[in-house]
Amino acid sequence: MTHTIEQYIAECGDHVLHAFSALPRPSKKLEDWKFFTHTEWFEKQWNITTAYQLTSDFIKEQLQGIDYDSLLVFHNGSYESQHSIVSDFIGVSSQEYKPIFESKSLTQLDIVHTANAKRGINIRIANTDKSSHIVLLSVVSGAHTLCTASHTIHVETNAQCTITEIIVSEAHSAESLMLTGTQLICNAGSVCEYTNIQKLHNSSSVLQSIAVLQLQQTTTSVHVYPLSGAYNRTNMSVYKQGTQANTNVYGILFPCNDEHVELYTNIYHNVPECETNEQVKGLAKDDGQGVFSGLIYVAQDAQKTRAAQSNKNMLLSTTAKIHSKPQLEIYADDVSCNHGSTTGQINKEALWYMRARGIDTNEATRLLLDGFINEVLEKITRQDILQIILHDLELKM
Repeated sequence: MTHTIEQYIAECGDHVLHAFSALPRPSKKLEDWKFFTHTEWFEKQWNITTAYQLTSDFIKEQLQGIDYDSLLVFHNGSYESQHSIVSDFIGVSSQEYKPIFESKSLTQLDIVHTANAKRGINIRIANTDKSSHIVLLSVVSGAHTLCTASHTIHVETNAQCTITEIIVSEAHSAESLMLTGTQLICNAGSVCEYTNIQKLHNSSSVLQSIAVLQLQQTTTSVHVYPLSGAYNRTNMSVYKQGTQANTNVYGILFPCNDEHVELYTNIYHNVPECETNEQVKGLAKDDGQGVFSGLIYVAQDAQKTRAAQSNKNMLLSTTAKIHSKPQLEIYADDVSCNHGSTTGQINKEALWYMRARGIDTNEATRLLLDGFINEVLEKITRQDILQIILHDLELKM
């Protein structure tokens, strides 16, 4: 049996339908949704449940070359305990998903991924003697599948960990749509590196919301790599609620063919003595379209804030597009904040210089592009994860 999005919401209960109806539908009339038409999503008939089974061979194929301490597998939003490997320092439980902060710009799509909130998984990462690597693998399968998922991850006091979330679609997942939310709660003194990788087939789409809550003396690094898919959108928000909460945000957007990739970031400095470093690189070729919108907000009491935001983009064809909107909203007076954005093409003088020294055009172009994105890629600490990202990026060059 198939459903439209609104029919699915109605089956989740009157309170969910009421919340859904009270919010606007994404459209080009809304500033943050104007670059893509989402109307078809609401008109289409979706399969909410599918009969496809997840195989161990497929999981191994997706994780080839990755070392991990714990593996949590999700299939069409449901936790697959039989395919998961959970270490002693990881606690996994079913718990109703509750947003850690209420966004000011919700749309109907935000209600969809939380509609079946009781399916949410609660993950707790305890402090151990060494840093640990936890992998979350989310798989979408089945034609015309509407998949929703919600996770809350608690990094306990003084814990150190690396979390890699990989979202993939199987070959038969034509026109699938995944709406998912990941919440990361970083308790006092914790150090966490979270990497989000999206690898979808060219007819599959994903919209992910990432929310990070940082308490005092925490360091959190967030890497976003939407490597493939018809439409990839990431909405990321960071809430600093404790002093000396430091945040690093890195990402690369590389839409090719007719792919559409969007990254919206909102970082809220609500307390003093916090730091943010944000670097996002964009590449686009063929008819690919990319969007970056980044806001750094500094509250009136958030003195001694230090924040830097950089978005640099390179267009590799005349029909490719990248839209950039860096923003600072500052209400404190004792701060050091800056932002900048550039969009251009390959440096022709540098290309000519390399060709004059015997390097052919294709190799010279690849070297220039490698240098362009390396500033971001070198921030990834795990070499196994870096190699996976590099492999997919190089296929696009």
